[in-house]
Amino acid sequence: MQYYIWADDITGAILINQLIKAANRGVRVRLLIDDINSDGRDFGLAKLASIANFEVRLFNPFENRSFQAFEFIADMSRLNHRMHNKSFIMDNTFAIIGGRNIGNKYFGVSPEINFRDLDVLAAGPIVNDISTSFDVFWNSKWAIPIQNISKKQPSPKDVRKGLEKLHKYIESHTEFPYTIHRTPEEIYQRMKASKDRLIWANAQILYDDPEKKIDTDTGYQGIIPHLRKWVDDTQDEILIESAYYIAGPGGAKRALELHNKGIKVRVLTNSMATNDVAAAYVFYAKYRKGLIENGVELHELKPQPNSQRKFWSLLASKSSASLHTKVIVFDRQKTFIGSFNLDPRSVDINTEVGLLIDSPELAEQVIAYMDVGARPSDSYRLVLEKEDQDDDGKLVWISEQDGVEVREYSNPKSGFWRPISAWFISLFPIEDQM
Repeated sequence: MQYYIWADDITGAILINQLIKAANRGVRVRLLIDDINSDGRDFGLAKLASIANFEVRLFNPFENRSFQAFEFIADMSRLNHRMHNKSFIMDNTFAIIGGRNIGNKYFGVSPEINFRDLDVLAAGPIVNDISTSFDVFWNSKWAIPIQNISKKQPSPKDVRKGLEKLHKYIESHTEFPYTIHRTPEEIYQRMKASKDRLIWANAQILYDDPEKKIDTDTGYQGIIPHLRKWVDDTQDEILIESAYYIAGPGGAKRALELHNKGIKVRVLTNSMATNDVAAAYVFYAKYRKGLIENGVELHELKPQPNSQRKFWSLLASKSSASLHTKVIVFDRQKTFIGSFNLDPRSVDINTEVGLLIDSPELAEQVIAYMDVGARPSDSYRLVLEKEDQDDDGKLVWISEQDGVEVREYSNPKSGFWRPISAWFISLFPIEDQM
């Protein structure tokens, strides 16, 4: 497993418990997580690594385990580089790639906020390639065993107490909406059903080097050159759903080039009300007008999208929504699903991973999912209203409520503090860090 975030909540605990069970059966378990979100959990992770067949490594760990903020400032060039990859690989037979981290809000379990997100299940020869991408990170100098990091090494008694605490924590969450305990026969039948639903197609795994550098031996440059080529090769349409979308100075110009070639570009991203990273929204909003003027069909997710709730549990029935998907479909033929956001951080700073799948059948399934998010009941369509040709125009957010069109002239449902914090963030020259 390779994840940017593994939350310390009930979803994270249940999956850890299942991994422990696998290790006890003799399965080799390797867990690689980014250190940026592991603060305060060194001893707990060291307990996991004390279990037979269970290995834990942290990517690019802080040396100072107590005052990480100070070290981040002092060593920003290194510590700003994070592993944003998300992959789950089983027996070189199945793999899951996508935008989803491990935690309640990624699986529709949080009562406060839940993400609209998307993964793909892969099988066949491509899984060996995905495993190779994991091994590249696991064996790199950036992945440090937790035993070398934790200041305290657990005793067998510590491990036993930790397991007891984990089991009590899981048992106390009787409201968890998904079935935890399944028989081997039930698991087999579910896997068989998944196999029968697979779409067989050519696919390619793309991933950055752990150092985010060009491989001088092979010339491999990571993900972004491939994305640029696919855009250049597009003939008719590009559909994008991206949690963070910062076009940058050249983005609006590129959109105009595509528009002049007759290529439709549709984008769904977060609104001010749904974006969980205020700074990312600020620098996305900076380019909105230019994108719309240059032909982009731009949508922003509503905080209470009507159709999204069917993907969540009953625990999330009153929660708000945020967008976390990272998917692009080119000409209804090729689909790119992974951890890659369309922002400077994914392009230049963090490592990412994704699958390019050449299949019209899969593309149509993904587009059906994307179309739901772009409905006027679930998102705002942004347009520019102009009084004349010389007018810069003002943004209008158009949606539907109970079948009736609603037009709003400022960021909808953003409250009092979000616009103020957005204004304050805009004063700082940090766009290239977003």
